Amino acid sequence: MCRMVVGFSRSTQIVFYRLALTCLNIGELRAAYIDKGTTFRTQGEVATVYQNILIPVLVDEAHHNQASFDVAKKLAGKDAKFTILHVMEPIPGFALAEIPEDVLSKTRNHIETSVSEMAQNFAGSEAKIISGHAGRAIVDYASTHEIDCIIVASHRPGIGDFFLGSTAARVVRHATCSVHVIR
Repeated sequence: MCRMVVGFSRSTQIVFYRLALTCLNIGELRAAYIDKGTTFRTQGEVATVYQNILIPVLVDEAHHNQASFDVAKKLAGKDAKFTILHVMEPIPGFALAEIPEDVLSKTRNHIETSVSEMAQNFAGSEAKIISGHAGRAIVDYASTHEIDCIIVASHRPGIGDFFLGSTAARVVRHATCSVHVIR
């Protein structure tokens, strides 16, 4: 049982509510409710947390997408649907002229194969590949496909990004659904 007393604003209490959910047994997420806006308790029912989860992924050696998949499983409701999304950034025209066509097609085939394998290895998921600026494309996809949670990974940012990577920061600022950032 997770119990917490908070004397903060409503928006801060919502943050604590989400933290209270993580205090619960993740294997059997139990419904939590706020008693008079200050106390969190558990009930006996199983909670349906998120039903339509978007997991943006990168296909390269430096990024480990498994952490995103693990968190998605823990935050998912019973019959949750997962979308594994890869955004292909557009290549500027001046650079595109210098890249051989076979390199572009091999790269696209590698990305399609990798994302499809991720989806096959993650039950209840489908693979999607779209083009555009990553942050904007993720937010647009989430809003048009009724996503209720985006699980986005963030790299160790430089001073320009301060706390989050630029893609994660854009998703957090502009998404209309819940966003879970993994570092």
